[in-house]
Amino acid sequence: MNFEHNPSEQMILTFSVDVPFAPQPTKKSIRGTMVAGGWYLEKINPFKTRAHYISMSDIKGNVPKWVLTMGVG
Repeated sequence: MNFEHNPSEQMILTFSVDVPFAPQPTKKSIRGTMVAGGWYLEKINPFKTRAHYISMSDIKGNVPKWVLTMGVG
């Protein structure tokens, strides 16, 4: 694995944090957690960038089957 800086490749990482002043979920809503995720950006040429997105989340609730099948493919 090469960990040297390559200016034509960039990563943007995301994760959930607890915010004490954020509104609490109601009986009709849920609040999931982003365990880890982010973007990997790869320069193809001066006018084109390839973007990869990955996410590992816990939505902490029931999801309709049709929503789950949207992400499979």
